[in-house]
Amino acid sequence: MKNKLVILFPLLLFIASRPLGTVQAIITEPEPMIEIDEILFPERVLQGQNFEVNLSVVYSCEKRTMCNIGIYDYNLEKTMDPRMFYLEGNGTEFIMLSLQASSEKQLVFEALLRYWYLNGWVHQKESLRRPFSINVTDSFQLTLLMPTPNTVIKIDNEEMETDHLGIVKTRVKPGKYLVEVPQKINLTYNTRLSFIGWNDGSKSNPRLTYVQHNTNLSAEYEKEYYLNVNSSLGSTQGNGWYSTGSFATFSVPDLIYVPSIIQIIPDKYSFIKWTRDSDATTSISKIAMTSPKTVEANWQLDETPRILILLSTIIILFDLAILGYLAKRRRKND
Repeated sequence: MKNKLVILFPLLLFIASRPLGTVQAIITEPEPMIEIDEILFPERVLQGQNFEVNLSVVYSCEKRTMCNIGIYDYNLEKTMDPRMFYLEGNGTEFIMLSLQASSEKQLVFEALLRYWYLNGWVHQKESLRRPFSINVTDSFQLTLLMPTPNTVIKIDNEEMETDHLGIVKTRVKPGKYLVEVPQKINLTYNTRLSFIGWNDGSKSNPRLTYVQHNTNLSAEYEKEYYLNVNSSLGSTQGNGWYSTGSFATFSVPDLIYVPSIIQIIPDKYSFIKWTRDSDATTSISKIAMTSPKTVEANWQLDETPRILILLSTIIILFDLAILGYLAKRRRKND
């Protein structure tokens, strides 16, 4: 028992010497877990440009904890845009800080986070500090991505050609630029690409682009296939370009009358069926454009008019023969 008192006596003296609130905090308040998780910032900025730095702070706090965060600018030797906020529970806090680029060629910063614990600020941990740097430039990179290599595009009417990957890169001053890409790109004689828009949602071509930072523009195209509708007779409908996966309608007349030099009645042709890429048996049909297509109309000659003409001719000749025979007999009787 004496030994236990010897061990506990210094601890009791230490507790007795502390204020009551501090003792309770030591006994009951666990230290929160707070640290900088991620920081997002631009790679380059212009001199004097306002820009944003986005930070995420992960935390686990049993009690409401006061925090302070800011960006220390080593070039100006001061903390920029300090913020005070409170955390409680478990989660992630997202914070956006606003900065302005100075005249230096490289801006050197450090994100600094601290939190209040046991009547003092905790700030010395590595997880509460995050250095980063940003280059100051007088131009930005404008990158255009096309689906085909060696394609001519225009930036402010200046022609440029994509490389073997379909990419054009150029450095431009901050400002407004007119960008134009081909509306159609022929891949083969019956396959092409058709412009449908840009990766940022714009449908204009040409379009105005405002460059205030490194900018990537991707031109989006859809593939189109050609439908060739052939027929040896009459006129066809449906020849043309169709987007991939769409259904194309094509047609010819049901009947075709072709004038004949040696006949009074023209030749009559009836549609039978389609061949090549379609086996439809109706003169108006549809086809799925999953590739270039060719369809050809097939016809059958209607022999009925010829048979009627032949019968009519036989009857006429027979009538003439009878009339001739009767006339001959009448002359003999006379």
